[in-house]
Amino acid sequence: MKAIFKMFPIIGISLLTFSCASSRVKPSYKTGDSYDVSFKGDGSVIATLTKIDNGFNLSVSGNGRTKTFSEEKEVPWYAISKRITKVDINEGITVIGNYMFYSLTSVTGYMLPSSITAIGRDAFRDEAELYSFSGSDISNGCSATIYFYQEEMPDESDIYWHYKNGVPTVWSTTKIFFIGNSFTYYYDIPALVEGLGKSLGEMIKVDYVVKGSTTLATHSSHTSETGIQIYNKLLENDDYDFVVLQEQSTTPYGNYTSFKNGVTSLTSDVKTTQRNCEVRLYSTWAYEEAASSQKKNIPDLEKLIRDSYIKCANEVTGVSDVNFVGPAFTKIYTDYKDIPLYYSDNKHQSINGAYLSACVHVLSMLKNINIDETDFFGKKVADYVLENDPTAPFASQMGNGVSEEIARQLISVAKETVAKYSIDIDDSEIS
Repeated sequence: MKAIFKMFPIIGISLLTFSCASSRVKPSYKTGDSYDVSFKGDGSVIATLTKIDNGFNLSVSGNGRTKTFSEEKEVPWYAISKRITKVDINEGITVIGNYMFYSLTSVTGYMLPSSITAIGRDAFRDEAELYSFSGSDISNGCSATIYFYQEEMPDESDIYWHYKNGVPTVWSTTKIFFIGNSFTYYYDIPALVEGLGKSLGEMIKVDYVVKGSTTLATHSSHTSETGIQIYNKLLENDDYDFVVLQEQSTTPYGNYTSFKNGVTSLTSDVKTTQRNCEVRLYSTWAYEEAASSQKKNIPDLEKLIRDSYIKCANEVTGVSDVNFVGPAFTKIYTDYKDIPLYYSDNKHQSINGAYLSACVHVLSMLKNINIDETDFFGKKVADYVLENDPTAPFASQMGNGVSEEIARQLISVAKETVAKYSIDIDDSEIS
């Protein structure tokens, strides 16, 4: 009998364990599951789940305001919040109640219909981006940022959104700061970058500090004329997206230590003053005088320059990439001899060379653009520089700009160059 009595507690524990396990079985979620999330519980607003890929789409439909929850765990889909990857808020919804979508950590962007008038407290996570089709008078009780629809380029940045290649995109200004010398300022490459970017529907603003023959080591000094200007600009603006460093033409291979020290110092200044900025190196071209002094031809000297820029980009912490203008010059020089790239001194860039450089910079730094759609050529090039940077060197010598035929050839080579060259590949594999 003792043996029988000893079994009862065991059986009891086993049944209790099974009972507890049963109570913890999670509900099954499937396509078509729907929930009344109306404010009055009258079925006027319904949320419906649909299985997509490895997750769910949550669609909210109806008319009026949604239910208000006291915490994120109260929403009926809380158990699968991480698996909800898309949300549709349909026309007719007027108010989104407290904590409605706060638990959805896998969704970052939401389209708001024009019927939305108010958003409750913590209805969305703080980092969510809300793209609204309605006016700017939405009452927003959460910390998520609302952007308002405007297809035409606005005057103000980071307030409006538009469709770019079918994707909701915030109208945000890209700020670029060029630091260099005459290989940057002949025919105003910074202004050409700005004009080309704007022609492609980009909000873009370009600053520069340049001085002929000046090295990056001199630019990096906080006591030199240009060094003071550069450091003051970095202190005045903490929102540059790109800083582009262009070294004196022969220094990268002639005095690599000075080149690297200048890049290191300027990169440090950028990283300590800017919130989120990429440092880019501007790999320049070869020219006859320098090639002769090195007993090399143009392509071989350009490769020597390029290799120095690649080496520096890989050695200096904080440098993001290289804008490979030099290889584009070499391609035109070798295969398109009817396009004059050089100024009359056979060293600096002509207006064609400046345009080619601008194309490489734009393609390297502005993503998801179709540069073939640009109409920035011909007289528009000259007019843009004269109107926006009239005191720049050569601003009055732009003539008729760059012909459309030449511009298209330069664009084609720039596209090929940007697609081909990288600091992450073995440069010896590229001919």
